[in-house]
Amino acid sequence: MRKILFVIMITIIQGCGSLGNTYLPDAVMADNNENIPYFNSDSEIILSVSDISALNSDNTKRKAFIAQAILSSDKKCTQHQANIISNSNSWNVGMGSLSMLLTGTAAVISHAQTAAELAAAATAVTGIQSIANEEIYANAMGTSIIRAMDVSRAKSLAIIDQKILTESTDSTKIYTTENALVDIQRYHSQCSLMAGLVEITKALEQRKLSTQEILLKKKQLEANIGAFTAQLVAQNNSFAPTQADTDKQKKDLSEMNERLKALVLQSVESPE
Repeated sequence: MRKILFVIMITIIQGCGSLGNTYLPDAVMADNNENIPYFNSDSEIILSVSDISALNSDNTKRKAFIAQAILSSDKKCTQHQANIISNSNSWNVGMGSLSMLLTGTAAVISHAQTAAELAAAATAVTGIQSIANEEIYANAMGTSIIRAMDVSRAKSLAIIDQKILTESTDSTKIYTTENALVDIQRYHSQCSLMAGLVEITKALEQRKLSTQEILLKKKQLEANIGAFTAQLVAQNNSFAPTQADTDKQKKDLSEMNERLKALVLQSVESPE
């Protein structure tokens, strides 16, 4: 029974994993069957020291190489983004389908132990699906990740374009092949799932708190100030504070009240 369940799970997940290409339009540019200089058959850059020297000495070829590298990166990135969308959706479809299959089978099988195993497996699959959604994708699902990738790549591409434009207007500022390779690698690496998640995390950290979040923080801070004040009163009644103690107590209370005022002012500009 365990082997059957394993085979079913692998079959569903592999079948769903092949859906990535359905998220892409038909190609508008045919693959070039001829060998493209400086690229291998997988459209990966392959340069020797002499190739770099040759590109540095020929401005036209160097610009063509950079354009081809960007085109190759865009093509690979688009496929990768389609796979992210496909995988996030397919995971839920596959796990949900498997859970329903196990639950339904358990309901019609008469063998008590087998039915119990199927029901337990269905519960486990549902739990795995929930954990994966929370831990891997959290609230930043495929489309949000892709948007973060695109924003980062647009910024990197603007830097490359600016360097090419600067070279065109000022012959003393040469955009060397070595510098271009560094920029292209940075541009391409920003299409990774990790880079997308990092950008989303940054955006969440920098976002403004909502009114509800500010109110919650305000209540917590007010409660802390009340508890701290009560503690000071009890402590001062038991032991006469020194001047240094009194000054520190006033400073601590002042800082807490300033934080409270800042929250009040922030609530005026916060989104609902």
